[in-house]
Amino acid sequence: MLYFDNTAMLRILHLSDIHFGQEKKGERIRHDDVREQLVSDIKAFLGESKRLDLILINGDIAYSGKKAEYDDAVAWIDELITVGRCDETAVLTVPGNHDVDIDLISLAAKGVHTTLRNTQPSILNAVLHEYTVEKDEVNSIFPKLRTYLDFARGYNSEFEFRDIPRWVRYREIKAGLRLRIVGLCSVQVSDLEDREGTLILGEKQYIFPEDATVVTLVLVHHPMAWLLDRAAAKPYIHNRSSILLTGHEHLPELNKIVALNDLERIEISAGAITDTKSDAPFEFAYNLLEVDITDNSNSSLSITVWPKVWSLKETKFVPDVSKTGGPTSKTLSIKCGLRPAAAAPVMPHIEKASVPGTAMLRDETADFGRLKHFFWHYLTWEQRISVLVRAMVLPNSAESRLPQTIELEALLRAKEDGKLASVWDDVMTFVPEGKKKPNPFE
Repeated sequence: MLYFDNTAMLRILHLSDIHFGQEKKGERIRHDDVREQLVSDIKAFLGESKRLDLILINGDIAYSGKKAEYDDAVAWIDELITVGRCDETAVLTVPGNHDVDIDLISLAAKGVHTTLRNTQPSILNAVLHEYTVEKDEVNSIFPKLRTYLDFARGYNSEFEFRDIPRWVRYREIKAGLRLRIVGLCSVQVSDLEDREGTLILGEKQYIFPEDATVVTLVLVHHPMAWLLDRAAAKPYIHNRSSILLTGHEHLPELNKIVALNDLERIEISAGAITDTKSDAPFEFAYNLLEVDITDNSNSSLSITVWPKVWSLKETKFVPDVSKTGGPTSKTLSIKCGLRPAAAAPVMPHIEKASVPGTAMLRDETADFGRLKHFFWHYLTWEQRISVLVRAMVLPNSAESRLPQTIELEALLRAKEDGKLASVWDDVMTFVPEGKKKPNPFE
């Protein structure tokens, strides 16, 4: 598992809708300045002693799902990692609609989207399953996310399985008390025809196990109102999680929800770092969060939120006092029904692949996560293939771009064969000097 030592709390940077590549007509200068000011704001907030434990990105990293946009994103996220004094494996992300490469949606895929959006709810999950498990060469769902998935693998945010396009990660809040983070993909069915109520999660994502030994946070780009299957998804997400983080609508919000059955949860919308409409009445915004368990016996979950908003007058980020009612931060406490595990930590829920060969294999150790980070963020697909061929986990005949799962499976074979040390050294020859790190596999 990927754990960080933290006996007090988890400190989280929460942001969304960055839209690298969106800039037109010289807007890049202003947007780059906003991003740099965000880095400076975080540095000032953390001071000399604090650090970030997690950086959660709620989707729309890119604007049109292109590699150059993700290259820019990686460079900027590296700045966040540096000022946050955290590791590459502290970053987790989910896709948004702008992470879809429209140019990779075939006519057949558009037809599949239309079919799914017009499928009766009673059979929707069965029909969705049939399309998600199709082989890579004929798959209608995932080619549009190919470049995003290369980016996501570098941050340990690849999907569990092809037909279960989510991930589950754990962090320790304090000794013996853990946060379970469930990242969901709301853009399996996404194109230029997206409208509220037309996107689909599918029950294989939103039905995750109930676990009272952990606090559960759900990260998904679209708010529930955008989902075609929201009537079925909401009860699971609301009853099995205490925190819901969303993006997409560019409107920062902070709400404590008390349901009729007395269940309590916290819902936070990140706002956006870059707007997609230059004439919109828009404020850049992001959140800093501190998550803590304040009373083990009463299972009281505390979240302190520092909402930040861009000030046109001061040209920097300032506390969003309109969200807090006056102070620079607001603390919300809810009963989360936590029952700390007395024995060994609960392992993440692993589902069996519905179809042989559809599993997205994983290794969640920090060192392997760092290897994936460098492998996918600094090497072209041709260079990645050359590394895997030299490690003798791909045949010499491998010359064309590989399907989504093959490269990851090859890396895992290198691990099984005891070759990760040589793979690391080979990968480092493609990494810029200032980014290279010592070999952890020697």
